Amino acid sequence: MKKVIMLTLTVLALGGCSSNRSQNTSQPTHSYDYIQVYNNSGEKIVTLTNKKAIGYFSDEIGSGGGNAKMHKVPHGSKLKLKYVGHQKNSNITSTWFVYTNKYVKLNPLKHLPTSVWKLDQHDYGKFSSPYSFN
Repeated sequence: MKKVIMLTLTVLALGGCSSNRSQNTSQPTHSYDYIQVYNNSGEKIVTLTNKKAIGYFSDEIGSGGGNAKMHKVPHGSKLKLKYVGHQKNSNITSTWFVYTNKYVKLNPLKHLPTSVWKLDQHDYGKFSSPYSFN
């Protein structure tokens, strides 16, 4: 099951889906992949569009989500940032939340389970500084 989830997340994150149907009709289809980042108050703070950022987050989310053994964030976790990744080919979105205690929660497609894992210091620094990719 873990390998199936990891494979699915990686394929979606890297833009491997080729369907033109939209799962979320309120979002327009774009000609590029992008990630919107929101602060803990829900305000959009940056939109990441460069390939370096997309590639980094795709790799980390695919790897971390596929290796996650938890499905709930530890009690007392405080939200730091929310990321919403938009995949261009089929307008699929995935959402992940970064917490101040270095945990990440991934809410992938509705038929996949939520995954939670802890970032190392290096990756937490990257996830906590989305401006560094622009």
